[in-house]
Amino acid sequence: GEIHTPTAEIKPYVLSLRFPERRSGYKDEKSERQFPDPPRCDFSRNGYNSGEQPLAFVHVKTKSEHKICGKRYDVELQYYYLHSYGNLEAVSILGEVDEDMDSPNRSFQQILNYFQKKADQDLNLKNQYTFDFYDPDDIWLSEWFIAYDGSTTYPPCSEKVNWRVMDVPFKIHRGQLRQLRNIQFEHVDPNTCRLDSVHYNESNARPIQSYKGGRYYRCTRRHYVVSLFLALCLFLPFFFP
Repeated sequence: GEIHTPTAEIKPYVLSLRFPERRSGYKDEKSERQFPDPPRCDFSRNGYNSGEQPLAFVHVKTKSEHKICGKRYDVELQYYYLHSYGNLEAVSILGEVDEDMDSPNRSFQQILNYFQKKADQDLNLKNQYTFDFYDPDDIWLSEWFIAYDGSTTYPPCSEKVNWRVMDVPFKIHRGQLRQLRNIQFEHVDPNTCRLDSVHYNESNARPIQSYKGGRYYRCTRRHYVVSLFLALCLFLPFFFP
């Protein structure tokens, strides 16, 4: 069926893709026809958050707000899913420049083009770009993650957000990082004709926060019986033909 595309927002502190909310509840048939669902993700049961949740918005940060094994990355995509109870699930995917890449990351370029279109509109330019948010093959490279209880990374930094940081970063071309920085840091407010970005040292990311206690864990293949079962089905025929 029909799927609404997101609205690109170039804010002083973040690039944001905002998806429309269904106005009349998830089980209203009329609402389903008039306001189709945004993309959804089925989260494993973890107390008050579980089941399918709609994607509310995606933030793009220049320099990551998470580290893996002490390493900070060049970019971070943050997917925020809104539970029907009002709380958030957040999925983070980190990205880094690969100096050996000969061509841009195809999926990441589609996201950049979507924001470039918005930036051009604010400058009264009329370049045409296409965008397919639902084909992220070059970004989602793993199904395993590191999880913890934290907060949003934008004001007012609300608590009780369940974060999942995917454990495999994606690669981008050096030119894509330059384009991302240009969109964010050289954006001109169409109402004031002035640069409106808030950033420091070519980054709009919140400083890395120190660990303040609370639940955290790493999810790998061994935590899912189904994955182990599929692996056995694939490899046992080689040993027992």
